[in-house]
Amino acid sequence: MNVINMVLLVMIVVAGIYMATNYTREVYKKKKGVLIKNHGTRKLQRKVNWEDWKDFFWRNPEQFAWITVILSFITLFGLAIGNIVGYIISFIFLVLLVLFLRWAKENYLNFPKIAKERLDKFNEEVRTAIKKQVTFEADNIQKFADKDSEFDTEPKVFEFPVDTKKMPAHPTYKVLKDIIIEQKLEFLVLSREYFSICQSAPTFKLFDHRVAGKLEHKKGGPGACNEFYYSQMANVQYDGKAIRIIYDGEREDAVFTCKPGDKATQPAIKALKEKLRLTERQKFHKMQEHLSYEEIKAKRIKSEKEDKDSA
Repeated sequence: MNVINMVLLVMIVVAGIYMATNYTREVYKKKKGVLIKNHGTRKLQRKVNWEDWKDFFWRNPEQFAWITVILSFITLFGLAIGNIVGYIISFIFLVLLVLFLRWAKENYLNFPKIAKERLDKFNEEVRTAIKKQVTFEADNIQKFADKDSEFDTEPKVFEFPVDTKKMPAHPTYKVLKDIIIEQKLEFLVLSREYFSICQSAPTFKLFDHRVAGKLEHKKGGPGACNEFYYSQMANVQYDGKAIRIIYDGEREDAVFTCKPGDKATQPAIKALKEKLRLTERQKFHKMQEHLSYEEIKAKRIKSEKEDKDSA
């Protein structure tokens, strides 16, 4: 009878190991070819797979349930055998179960922190690249007056998160519900003489190593930006769906789509209207300068004519 129990125990352990291995293979089967192609070695592939599984174990809560059930079953089965071998096996798997539960709890609590760190790191790289792209480094005023409060040389960057996807959390796992797994940033950047609309930055994907780090950022860069000058601005309006910068003449208006609830919407509109007022004042000063020039020119012509008549 003891021999039969031992055989059954061995079969259960082997079946459990096989199920866990097969499950892991299925999870990363789709990534295998991509990772080998991108990184060139199976060693790095295994490292990435392990880090992904370790950091984001709770991306699939079902595996926690399966591992817990298997370890618990083997522990109870060892007790059911009723001999020293069974007790030893039961004790070993009980220790493994306790260690696994402690690790799973820590991993569960750290999941949001790790996800946020990766998102913040990725977004900061994109912000830096966008700011560098829209800044004209050869501008002498920009170069020598960056720290002078009298000059408005530092670009104002307004960012708008779009296409945000969050972790589809099971009701039992409420800590996971606010984790962002995909997000893209669009930018409205106000420089000294022009503003830029940047809507082609790469998308952050937490579970895709091709874009959740520097690889995609270096490959694709921050994306292209469209530049628009303030000099021909006529008005700034918001229609509930987009900021619309209206231009004089037949030039097409600049449109930046954003939601009313975005934190940056109202500050961006306010900053654009300030630029519009500044542009209008500059136009007015130029008109005044032109009128003064015309008056001086008229007086000079009149004076020269009087001098000729008197001569």
